[in-house]
Amino acid sequence: MDSEFLSQHDRVGFAVSAALMLALTLAAAMISVPRFGPVSGLTGENKEASGGRETAPGGAVPRSLVLSDRPAQKGNPGASVCGLPAGNETALGARPAGNWQLVGSMAVPAASRTSGPGTVDATGFRTCFARSPAGALFAAANFWATGLNGDADRAYRELTARGPGRDAVLTGIALGRPLAPPGRKIKLQFKGFILRAYEARAATFDLAVQRDDGSMGSLPTKLVWEDGDWKVVLPGSGNPGVSQIANLREYIPWGGV
Repeated sequence: MDSEFLSQHDRVGFAVSAALMLALTLAAAMISVPRFGPVSGLTGENKEASGGRETAPGGAVPRSLVLSDRPAQKGNPGASVCGLPAGNETALGARPAGNWQLVGSMAVPAASRTSGPGTVDATGFRTCFARSPAGALFAAANFWATGLNGDADRAYRELTARGPGRDAVLTGIALGRPLAPPGRKIKLQFKGFILRAYEARAATFDLAVQRDDGSMGSLPTKLVWEDGDWKVVLPGSGNPGVSQIANLREYIPWGGV
């Protein structure tokens, strides 16, 4: 499956780019990972065979180890987890206001009192984005930059939506499957965006990215409002649908570098 995915994108000429490296990494994390069904039949034999860690039949990590790490938000699920105000907009026809900061080598937007991130911890990990088109856009950029240049494991645990794609990636992490190829540096910058769809609970963007050799690609990103913040929906196939683009004519210019 890895070779099929690689050869498919080799034909479009953007496969060797850093953007597709992320797509390949995500796909690799999912390959050979057992798909989840009802987890039952955990026995002492399963636990003993795994060195004390319970496993489901067939070697799959129990669903509880994957899904219980982020409990659902209590109270008002529509409210921002850090109190950022929600917006009434449903469109984003211009570059939203914000400053640009570096996550690793990748510039990401920030407007802490409006769009987010509303929370940045001591390690620089950024969460809490406003329930608005601009907040969703900032959250999308933050996820990709953190996954490429920051703490990838934590990004996939805390910045992605519940679902089969997340389940598969977290199972890969639990089984020791690396998310990032060792020794490879991802050098990408955002150059534009298109808001494809927006409602209060979901947003879909097409992000234009450029690597250091000048080649550009389209990075489709879907998010849902979950637990008081925007979470990226990981595709079950592991392929976010990255493709090469020739120019930025359809995109709203947007970038910090």
